[in-house]
Amino acid sequence: MRLTVITSKSGKIIGTVQGHSNDFISGEFRFELIVPENQKLHVIVVPDEFEKMDTKEFHKNVALYLKKSK
Repeated sequence: MRLTVITSKSGKIIGTVQGHSNDFISGEFRFELIVPENQKLHVIVVPDEFEKMDTKEFHKNVALYLKKSK
C-alpha cells in the first residue's frame, strides 16, 4: 500500500493519505497536496496490514517506515 505522509519540520506525523496524487489522475479529476515550507511530503510503501491497525499503532509503524526510507 502506498502512503503519502505529511510531517512537521521536527518529523512528527501530521497526516496521511492512502496513495499518492499521481495515483488519482482520472480524466479531468486530479488532486494535489500542498504543504507549507516547514512541512514535508513523503511517499512510502507499507504492507497492506497497516489498513487494519488502530490509529496509534498505525502512526507508530508509519514513523518506523519513514526512518527506514531516509
